[in-house]
Amino acid sequence: MAESELYRKGAEMRRKLLGDEFVEQTNRTTYADPFMRKFIDLGHETVFGALWTRPGLDLKTRTLVTVVSDAS
Repeated sequence: MAESELYRKGAEMRRKLLGDEFVEQTNRTTYADPFMRKFIDLGHETVFGALWTRPGLDLKTRTLVTVVSDAS
């Protein structure tokens, strides 16, 4: 997948939320599979890039909204 601006922002946000160690470990294990690699590439661009980096809410509030919506 070509790296768009949303992809780069999403990769940074994923690393910020999950931590370097976890991201590196899952990249070596789970996302080493080509099918799963496509899945996380899509996640970088859409979930982490388009949703988690859009303006309007600070990171703490966005995290709280996510936890509440998951719980409900």
